Amino acid sequence: MIDKVSMPYEKFISNIFGDNWRYLQEPDVHGAWGVAILKSILDGVEPKLVKIAAHLNVEKWRLHKAYRHLFLNGVFLGDKIEQDRSALEAGNFHAWGYYAGYASGHAGTVVVCRPNERQKTPR
Repeated sequence: MIDKVSMPYEKFISNIFGDNWRYLQEPDVHGAWGVAILKSILDGVEPKLVKIAAHLNVEKWRLHKAYRHLFLNGVFLGDKIEQDRSALEAGNFHAWGYYAGYASGHAGTVVVCRPNERQKTPR
């Protein structure tokens, strides 16, 4: 479990996902990590997994899937984040929801998680 004191943006993430966000099932927990990734970038951290993990004081593997989903959906290309900065900094939950959707794999150009994916059993 992650120490709440050492995790930046804990309160912000909890406001969106609830106090027990770390216990969400995959892929939903990746949406929460995506919010942490985006908050880091908005605060000036270079959009590189290693730097974001160090800033958040967490292991890279915790962020990997969310970071990959954001990357595949072009979030780090051009000035996408800068275009949305005012809405994100104003706490627009709709804007944060889009990025959480990208990070979880539920939304975006590259949708990684399909509906009913969790109900399928491997053969």
